[in-house]
Amino acid sequence: MQIENMDCALACCGCIACSLNRRTILYRFMSSRPKVLVVTYPDEFAKQEAVGLAEAAGYLVAHKVTQKYLNHAEYGVGSGKAEELKEIANQVGSEAIIVDERLTSSQMNNLSKLTGQQVIDREKLILNIFSKRTQTTEAKPGMVKSQSCGLFGGTYV
Repeated sequence: MQIENMDCALACCGCIACSLNRRTILYRFMSSRPKVLVVTYPDEFAKQEAVGLAEAAGYLVAHKVTQKYLNHAEYGVGSGKAEELKEIANQVGSEAIIVDERLTSSQMNNLSKLTGQQVIDREKLILNIFSKRTQTTEAKPGMVKSQSCGLFGGTYV
């Protein structure tokens, strides 16, 4: 279910019954999206962009975590931050962790094993957005091929 403009879609007479119906529809819309934990850089633009990309892909951002460097060897973040992500993900009940940087497949795998969450890097997130919005029959096979071949540096399912 994708609603571009919630106010236009739910415009009504303003009575109590319509107001309750509107709240129910909003709750269902918001709760049907998978919750994610977003890891991004500390500056405001990066945070807004990462949240915007996550929402464009259909996710509900449950929590934001900032990290100055997102290119550490084992997890993409430091080992202490990776443990913190594990705790936060369990507390907020997220289904995935989005890292606002390109990660290698081994970094995604390591972080996923540690946290027990699906890990999505920036490139995979953008590919997911494009594949959801692909309309033409000519473009769809190209998106599938780029995702399955790891055109952007990793293997994607």
